[in-house]
Amino acid sequence: MARFRAAALIAAVAKVKDYARQNPEKTSDAIGKVEGFVRSKAGPAHADKVGKGGDALRKGLGVPSGGASGTPGSGTQGGQVPPPPPPNPVPGTPDDPQPRRSADDDAPMTPGERTG
Repeated sequence: MARFRAAALIAAVAKVKDYARQNPEKTSDAIGKVEGFVRSKAGPAHADKVGKGGDALRKGLGVPSGGASGTPGSGTQGGQVPPPPPPNPVPGTPDDPQPRRSADDDAPMTPGERTG
């Protein structure tokens, strides 16, 4: 049973590599989207590790870094790491999108809660 699973996994990896080689730009775009998602969750402190992981995955799949031609809009911009997202607003400041019960209350309103 374990040999069958291993053989199926090896066959699946071979198919993924074939697809990646036939569609390098789509593959690089998908890897870039995953990198962006992971980078947004991990934060800027780990951005270099996320980039290295994406590069290693591209190398393992045989896909050039930064898309097939390195053109803009191909996941990463010419192999450059995009800047991290801006920090979340501080609660109670004017840029905080959540409504508050009152000006002196730091806790946001819960969904469905009404003032007054």
